Amino acid sequence: MVDNNNFSQEINEEIAAFLEKRKKSLLKYKVKEENKLIDVLMSLTKTELDDIRINLGVGGTSSLKKQELADALAGAILNFAPNWLANIENEQYELLNKIVQSETCIKGDIITPSQVDYLSSIGIVFSGSKDKEHYLFIPEELKEIFKNINNKSFKKKVLLNNETVRLATGILFYYGYLDYEQLYEMVTRIINKKEISLERFVGVLINGSCWQDEIITLEIGAQHINVVNPEELIETQLEWSKEEFRPLSYEEIYQAGQPGYVVKNQQYLQMEKFLAEKLNVSAEEVNGFMQDIIIMIMNEETSAFIFDYMQDMIAIPNQKIAKQLSLLLLELYNSVNIFKLKGYTLNELDKMMGKTAKGLVVSKARGKDNVIRVSFGEKTLGRNEPCPCGSGKKYKKCCMIIKE
Repeated sequence: MVDNNNFSQEINEEIAAFLEKRKKSLLKYKVKEENKLIDVLMSLTKTELDDIRINLGVGGTSSLKKQELADALAGAILNFAPNWLANIENEQYELLNKIVQSETCIKGDIITPSQVDYLSSIGIVFSGSKDKEHYLFIPEELKEIFKNINNKSFKKKVLLNNETVRLATGILFYYGYLDYEQLYEMVTRIINKKEISLERFVGVLINGSCWQDEIITLEIGAQHINVVNPEELIETQLEWSKEEFRPLSYEEIYQAGQPGYVVKNQQYLQMEKFLAEKLNVSAEEVNGFMQDIIIMIMNEETSAFIFDYMQDMIAIPNQKIAKQLSLLLLELYNSVNIFKLKGYTLNELDKMMGKTAKGLVVSKARGKDNVIRVSFGEKTLGRNEPCPCGSGKKYKKCCMIIKE
């Protein structure tokens, strides 16, 4: 039997060791008044230099000594920087501008660790120590490049990049995955094509996906972070190629483009309230719990699977609560936008088709069982047993949700 206490201690020790190693790596370079690019590169390990080489696509360097590799990368970074700067978001602009205005460096905790790693892995912003604290700085040569392009025209492009990423993220929130040309066409219905080319659009998205967590850029398209199985979604979209995507308003797209967005409709709020008041789930736990449920629905996981998940996570005290919870889940399920339905909810399909679609899920084609079975203690109720709520009906006709 696994000793959970020892296991947790081992995990904590491994995490502590990793963080200590990372701290030493971040602080090893002593930030100077002037920091030349070649000096910074020479302070990096071979692994760190290789990260930059790979990300910038620098080839033919396998036989080079460290000084020669650093020289090659310095030239590549200076060539890469103007192209990368053309794709940055406003948050990145503000960071770079703040470092340049500081003349030397700024505190390293202003951005996330993953953002620190991204900027250093492309040779733009580096980490170092000052008074034994973590600071971020930009080599002198890159400062000059930024200063030379930092005007009103450049800032206007940055704001356009920002809107581009937000709109693309909002569209993907509803549709899950689109190839770059599809996504470009949708975004440029709002942003004039004359303002951004397809090539720049892809570059802006790739940078955006490296900076924030909401979208993932793939070889020929982009997906939302909430998509569990992009390959399966792409296949379904091809099968439904003649069907139109759900129309989206600008407000819907723009709101959905913000980090961690969730559609908090009436059904969502009812479920949230029920979990907090009837099942005593804390506010913090409710947020995480609801996010998990919504993502499962968006990926058309069955209501039975979701209810099983809920029973694993929280104690359901009695039949009455179970019935209320199952009905709330059904209402919520029908109101959530589903990727494989091209952004439609089941309620919307119900109205469009003129017949009930409630309780349906796309996974029907895979033959999944979509029956909710409520367990109290060790007992699992069968579909033909009397419903424990006391209605006199069979369980399958009452508190159990059945996929038609």
